[in-house]
Amino acid sequence: MTSPNSSHASSEGASGAGGRVGAVLTEMIPQQPPSALSAPSGAGSDDTLGIIVVDERLTVLEADLAGTWLDGVVDGSGARATDLFPTEDAAAIAARVERVLATGRPLLARVQRMIRPDGTPAVVSLSVLPAAPGRVVISLIDVSAQLDVFAASSTLGTSLEIETTARQLAEGLLPWGDAVTVSLAQCLWSGDLPDRTEPRCRAAYARAGNRPWPRGFLRLGERLPDLPAHPASDTTGHPGVTVLPDRAAIERALGDDPDLIQALVPDHGPLAVAFAPLTVPDADRRQRVLGTVAVWRREDNPRGAFDGDDQLAVQELAFRAAMNLEHGRRHQREHRQVLALQRRLRPPHSPSRAMHTAGAYRPAAPDSAGLGGDWMDVIGLSGGRIALVIGDAVGHGLAAAAVMGTLRQAAQTLAAADHPPVEVMTHLDTLVGSLHATAETDGELGAAAAALGTTCCYAVYDPAARRLTVVSAGHLPPVLVHPDGAAELLAPPLHPPLGTAREEPYEALEVTAEPGALIGLYTDGLVEHPGRDLDDGMTALLEALSWHYATGDLSAVVGPVVDHVTGPPPQHDDLTLLLARMDGLPAADMPALRLPAGDLTAVARARAWTGARTAEWGIADPHGRSALVVSELVTNALRFGTGDPVTLRLLHLSDRLICEVTGPSHGRPRAARPAVSETSGRGLLVVQHTSAAWGTRLGETAGERTVWAQLAVTGRQL
Repeated sequence: MTSPNSSHASSEGASGAGGRVGAVLTEMIPQQPPSALSAPSGAGSDDTLGIIVVDERLTVLEADLAGTWLDGVVDGSGARATDLFPTEDAAAIAARVERVLATGRPLLARVQRMIRPDGTPAVVSLSVLPAAPGRVVISLIDVSAQLDVFAASSTLGTSLEIETTARQLAEGLLPWGDAVTVSLAQCLWSGDLPDRTEPRCRAAYARAGNRPWPRGFLRLGERLPDLPAHPASDTTGHPGVTVLPDRAAIERALGDDPDLIQALVPDHGPLAVAFAPLTVPDADRRQRVLGTVAVWRREDNPRGAFDGDDQLAVQELAFRAAMNLEHGRRHQREHRQVLALQRRLRPPHSPSRAMHTAGAYRPAAPDSAGLGGDWMDVIGLSGGRIALVIGDAVGHGLAAAAVMGTLRQAAQTLAAADHPPVEVMTHLDTLVGSLHATAETDGELGAAAAALGTTCCYAVYDPAARRLTVVSAGHLPPVLVHPDGAAELLAPPLHPPLGTAREEPYEALEVTAEPGALIGLYTDGLVEHPGRDLDDGMTALLEALSWHYATGDLSAVVGPVVDHVTGPPPQHDDLTLLLARMDGLPAADMPALRLPAGDLTAVARARAWTGARTAEWGIADPHGRSALVVSELVTNALRFGTGDPVTLRLLHLSDRLICEVTGPSHGRPRAARPAVSETSGRGLLVVQHTSAAWGTRLGETAGERTVWAQLAVTGRQL
């Protein structure tokens, strides 16, 4: 019989059993790095501690434990196998041996704790296999390193925050060193891809024990200094691990620069370091460097010098962290896009003191997956009128957002052209049908579904006429709150969503909007919730707007209204709410003058009247711009009209002055550059160059047309 601590090969039966154990464990515990990794030299060494042969009393008959930390633990003839394990586990080990002896069936890959001779804990994979009658073979494989890698890997990927991933990587690599530093490209926080010149900053630092921060050592958030040819500045994207085995090699790599050494080396004594780049493949299948990780190991570290297995662990964790950092970078990019889109969704400040607006948009989730097709807008029109638009494209994600952006831009363009509300909705309906057909032809089913079925509500408020015109395409009805606080749902004529088959033309609802009245436009995400009836949501909205109507500042109202109507989270759909208080204009700020067609003094009267009105408002006009614009508009209307009287109206909107001339017209005037020999036709060119904007729109009665020009008022001066 051989000695229990003999180093020669075991018996044939034991060797065969060990081979069976190794084959099974190879399938259960991966011994190779992921395919994206390249194994360092010397990595993948056998972690098998050895095998022992025991009888039914757990007496060691043969053993092969040489060259491992178990060598010498079982010493002397008649030693018991339970001496290898903690005392409290002896009964469990004996039970496993008895079970194999009784059944003849092996027990494979049982996790078992052990204590190394230096007192550090270890974890092994223990297998018990039947051998000769009355004997079993116990195979031991050290899986501590694999479990360390697994434990560190399990913490990675739990967050998309860049700082969190860096910290998790640094803390996860501490079992392989005394200090770990992670440095990342600064552009990751903005979601951009780093290039070869992208500066890096210290993103994470972890150190074993509770030692203070090293003096002069680069702190978190500080940029790395310009480095010489050093692994920390390597941008080649080579995925391997670089080891600098001693302090002399580290200082040589840093050009023997004392400032760099103090800033980048976390200890003043002997130490080694293993660097690994954090790389991900780009579209050209080249490795793009996101940063670097450095594992520092002091001379007295129990692990000794960095070996192949250490490098493999660092490389694998660096690979996993880099992939998660890339996910985090993309999340940051999408989050930034969502925020930019949300900022664009916020209604602009009201273009007129005749109306005050406030809005709220809340996506269902903070990333692009929760982004829906809701949009809202406030558009200034001629004559001091204001258009309110709200819509909802079907679905979520970028396809819905793309449809929303197209429709929002189209609505702005149509409104700016002074199309009546029913014509605006008709054009939007045609556009949605075209978007749907194009998306289906191109095979973009998501975009096609988002376009078809889009709902929209378009409302125009005329402060001079105190009139609100509303047209809807499948959208939920607006809420009108009267000056006394009573709230009601408006009922514009019913029409299907945009892009669906329509048999009837769009029709609009016109209601009187008294000064101080409030209108609320919203999307279905505000009032629809699983488990609650739609009518209950509408009732809650009416109650909330009625309660908060008296609050002067609408921006302080919109949030509480949304919170009251939606209730507790979670939110299942994105929601939009647009509130507008219609304050109107006083009669003194929109005077009008009727001018007969045959009156030769009409133009002079118009100029004098305009000067008197601007003086009353305290608006200085040192260059006579208002008189010039009014002269040209009135002259054009009288000369090319039908011989009927025309009406001049001024609108004082604090930051601008609008001049309008309305009368019968045979056509739409346009500015055109006349020939040199022509003596007329320059009036509208003068208006175009003098005013901030000008245009035409149809009048209130058939055959009428209004030509208007807008002058900017800055510091109470034109």
